[in-house]
Amino acid sequence: GVERAVRMAKEAAERAKGKVYSYGQLVHNRLVVEHLRGLGIEPLEEISPDVPRRGDVLIIRAHGAPPEVFREMAGRGVEVVDTTCPIVKEARGKAMALMGEGYEVIIVGDGGHPEVKGIVGCLEGRAKVVRGASEAKRMDLPPKVGVVAQTTESLDELAEVVSAVLPRVRELKVVNTICGAVIRRQQEVEKLAKECEVVVVVGGKNSANTRRLAGIASKFCPNVIHIEEPSELDKVRIPREVRCVGVSGGTSTPRESVDEVVWKLQRILKGV
Repeated sequence: GVERAVRMAKEAAERAKGKVYSYGQLVHNRLVVEHLRGLGIEPLEEISPDVPRRGDVLIIRAHGAPPEVFREMAGRGVEVVDTTCPIVKEARGKAMALMGEGYEVIIVGDGGHPEVKGIVGCLEGRAKVVRGASEAKRMDLPPKVGVVAQTTESLDELAEVVSAVLPRVRELKVVNTICGAVIRRQQEVEKLAKECEVVVVVGGKNSANTRRLAGIASKFCPNVIHIEEPSELDKVRIPREVRCVGVSGGTSTPRESVDEVVWKLQRILKGV
C-alpha cells in the first residue's frame, strides 16, 4: 500500500498543471514526506476555504480520508488522486457491512489516527473506538456488537478487546481487518527480539505500526533502538562484543533505509 501510494503521488505530480497537495502526510515516514515535498507535493494538515482550489490536485494519503473530503473537493473542482491502501478500503467495507447487518461497530485502534477517523466517517460517526480491553470493559454495550481493527493493530490487542466484550453481549461478530504484512512483521520482530541482544527498529516516530514493532520487541529484548533514519546510528553506542543485532522496519519505511542501517551496523560491529 505504501509503495503504491508513493508511486501514484509521483505520477500525479508529474502530470499536474496546478499545485499538488497531500491530505496530511502521504505516509508516516519523514524521509518519504520530505522527498515528495521536493517533487512539489505539499502536505496539508487541514483543508482551508481557499486551499486547495480549482485546478489543484489533492492526493488522499494511504490511510484514507473521510467521505466529506471527497465531496468537498468535487464541489471545488479539485482533482482527487486516491492512494488509500486497498487493505484499508477493505477494512472500511467490512465495518460498513457490519453496520448494515445491524451490529454496533467497535473499532480497535487509535481514535486520533487518520485511518480510524476515515472508518468512523464512513460509518457516519456511528462507531465506537477503543484503544484496549480496559476501555472496552467500561463501555455500555448493546446486545449485538461487531468488531473490526485498525489495520496496523496487534493481534493480541484485538484478542484482548474481544475477550472483554464477549461475556457482555448476546451476539458478537469479529472481522480480523489487521493487514497480513503487519502481522508477519510483528511475528518476525518478536522472533528477532527473542534471539538478539539488540533490536533496531527503523521507521517514523509517528508511524503506528513502527511504534508497535518497537513495543513488541521491548517485551522480549531489553535493548530496543527506534530510529527514523540511518544517520541516527552515529549517536547510538552498540558494544562491539554484541554478537546479534536484529533489524526491522515499519511498513512505511523505504527498503533502502533498512539496507543502509544494516550496512552501518555491520561496520559498527566490525569497528570500521
